[in-house]
Amino acid sequence: MSTVSRRTLLRAALLGAATCALQSRLEAAAELPLITKPIPHSGERLPVIGLGTIWYRDANYPTLKQVIQRLFELGGTVIDTAAIYGESEGVIGRALQELNLRQRCFLASKFDAGHMPATLPTETQLRGPGPGGVDGPPPGVIRPMPDGIGGRASFERSLQRLRTDHLDLLQVHTMSDAEALLPQMLEWKRAGKLRYVGVSAPAANPQRLVQVLQAFPLDFVQLDYSLSNRAAENGALQACAEHGAAVLINLPLGRNGMLRKVQGQPLPVWAQEIDVTSWAQLFLKWVVSHPAVTCAIPGTTSVTHLEEDFRAGCGRLASAAQRQRIEHDWAAVG
Repeated sequence: MSTVSRRTLLRAALLGAATCALQSRLEAAAELPLITKPIPHSGERLPVIGLGTIWYRDANYPTLKQVIQRLFELGGTVIDTAAIYGESEGVIGRALQELNLRQRCFLASKFDAGHMPATLPTETQLRGPGPGGVDGPPPGVIRPMPDGIGGRASFERSLQRLRTDHLDLLQVHTMSDAEALLPQMLEWKRAGKLRYVGVSAPAANPQRLVQVLQAFPLDFVQLDYSLSNRAAENGALQACAEHGAAVLINLPLGRNGMLRKVQGQPLPVWAQEIDVTSWAQLFLKWVVSHPAVTCAIPGTTSVTHLEEDFRAGCGRLASAAQRQRIEHDWAAVG
């Protein structure tokens, strides 16, 4: 047998082994029970892993449609977007319509009053890491910018883009103008255009969040929370629990390359006790196991990454002691 043919066979064998390993992991995940948690104000249950879509663009539509389809095949329902995310709402609306999945989807978006920033970012800033070191957009994607459209006009545009007559959840982006927007949102809720209302909130300002929670019957609060950013533990998560608000978590895999930090590090053997097979799953399981957290929405444009992330929403939640053990293991690699 020639050297070339031996190499070809070896390459094929390795590829086959990798494919079988991935298939085995997916089949194992499919056998695990889906974890759901209730929305406190209604009792409606949601899968604890959803989908964030800030980088969804028309140019990548075929791949993104596959991601959305796969989410529902795995048992997911929660998709979060925002008017400020550029083409994201349009991509999601088209996919849900073509796949006939709107009725199964818990569809959330965000808006604000439409203020334009005082200064516009440079091209380098639009393509590079965002505020706080958030990883930049995928190649060929430009970071979205506010367009000055807000309030009712923004909401009506979101319905049109998403190809729906109602949203399951509308959130005030970063609580900007919450006092001005929430009364109108509550009217839309009474009229059946919204099922739930909420805000996305900077976790570093729990006093402001408490102020809004006390003034309005919020169904949801969206927070930034991960092992590398635990500011939400300084009052925000507790405030949500005390006021009966469900909690969505964005950036659950962190702002500063958590996965790069553990690259090459062996996963703790004990992690199998909570049905995870990767560091990403371990980090996500830590987030969704917090008693106040309802659902985490890691962003991805990849079917493979979606499948990896979604396994964290299956099997067993971590106990308080196991969450502390994850914190210890995270500290040990850093």
